Amino acid sequence: MTYILGARCKDGVVLIADRKFTIDAGAGYEYDDKLFGDLAGVIVGFSGSRGTFEIFRTRIRDYVITSQGATKDKLILKLSETTYDIGNKYGRGSDYGFDVLVGIQSINTPSVINYIYPNGTLEPVRNYKAIGAGSPYGSIYLKQIRNQGMTMEEVAELGYFIVRYIEKFELDLTVGAGSNAPQIWFLPDNSLNEVGQNPEPSSRYPDYQAQPALLEKFEKNTNERLKQSERQINELFKFKQ
Repeated sequence: MTYILGARCKDGVVLIADRKFTIDAGAGYEYDDKLFGDLAGVIVGFSGSRGTFEIFRTRIRDYVITSQGATKDKLILKLSETTYDIGNKYGRGSDYGFDVLVGIQSINTPSVINYIYPNGTLEPVRNYKAIGAGSPYGSIYLKQIRNQGMTMEEVAELGYFIVRYIEKFELDLTVGAGSNAPQIWFLPDNSLNEVGQNPEPSSRYPDYQAQPALLEKFEKNTNERLKQSERQINELFKFKQ
């Protein structure tokens, strides 16, 4: 139901997500955000059905609103508990996964990514991690191209391409962005001064989400690469008549 990629880069952390949700028991679909940040400096991506996504986000939002002093460490624990609870209640007998990627900015230290398994256990992501039903389809590009010397913007463009690649070649019909752009969120290193303080905008990442001009650039480059991939595939499997 999802493709979300989180990666540690030389200048910070980036998360990329498709926007497609299937609805009406798979009979239809709609597009919406899959990454959200209800506490400054913490971006969460969740893999699962639309219904469980809404339950998950509502619980986390309510926790942040009602809990005084909702620090990042406390939020991580709440994310872990909620992931386990939702998986335990709604995941049995289901084909949907319930796992989470969390990007975190800290005070004067590099941004990090944590992966939360369906059972609630937590694992730091040192390089990159993709979650969701579409995750296997980007592996060849990540293994061949991805390296820790890449910038957030370079990995964001790679993730953008992977989402469009899955969508273009219909590798997983539950993954895509349609006429929208895949969602991209940047978490630069050393950008928070106090826990919970809103990040200070920069000229390069004004609100830490990819701006329209950058998304247009990614879309243009991606379309060119997809056409090239299609030509290469056709050429590779050209048979004599």
